[in-house]
Amino acid sequence: MKDEERIIYRLVKDAKNNGIWLKQLKDRSGLHTQLANTVIKNLEKKNIIKWVKPVKTPHKKVYMLYELEPSTELTGGAWYTDNEMDMDFIEQLSKQVHKYIVMKSYPPKNKDAVYPASHSNYPTASAIHKFITQSGLTTVPLSVADVQALLDRLYYDGKVTRLQKTGYATSEEEESAGEEEEVMDLDDDDDFRGGKETVRDLQHHAWMYKAIGGAAIEERNAWTDMPCGRCPVFDFCTESGPVNPSKCVYFKDWLAL
Repeated sequence: MKDEERIIYRLVKDAKNNGIWLKQLKDRSGLHTQLANTVIKNLEKKNIIKWVKPVKTPHKKVYMLYELEPSTELTGGAWYTDNEMDMDFIEQLSKQVHKYIVMKSYPPKNKDAVYPASHSNYPTASAIHKFITQSGLTTVPLSVADVQALLDRLYYDGKVTRLQKTGYATSEEEESAGEEEEVMDLDDDDDFRGGKETVRDLQHHAWMYKAIGGAAIEERNAWTDMPCGRCPVFDFCTESGPVNPSKCVYFKDWLAL
């Protein structure tokens, strides 16, 4: 490499898979703008460096070594396709995860029964991650943190509740333990995983998830949201039948909403 190429190369290499913004690359190199542009183009042609478009700032060019895969900070992770959040993928996978939790939330031989309060085999984020991986629901590689994001979504949507698994500390105790571990392990090598990351890993095992609403949870749509879609006497509700739709109190109340 020429000296100016080596300068650009080292700056890009130091940025690793987080990349370096084009403007920063030019400023830090100390090269004239025209020369910097020429060097960058030459390195691109040689497949030594490449540029990617960050999800959060798509108007910026970020450069990294050609053989590296961009970090999730740049790509947005599993939930983004072509720099756009794939809502259809998220929705479909959320439904499958919800169905799995429903299946695990109630005794298989009696859908009307419930498990005792001492039951501790509700699925955790780690267990659900294993289920998704082994079932082949998606070809997109997912981390346990990605699955946790789906579970958080279901939890805040009111579709599942979470129960603390026996033997695990509270969130406050976990955080305290994580901070202590971080202080103790500061001199460890690159495998150090203390602090918030340790807390996050513990939470993937500490919380179990249970479906809300009973075993016979219906998938809501425009039809099931209206009274007729869930009416137990729908089959014999006619103008001349024992139940008359024109006098249905529920239907009139629904129309008045």
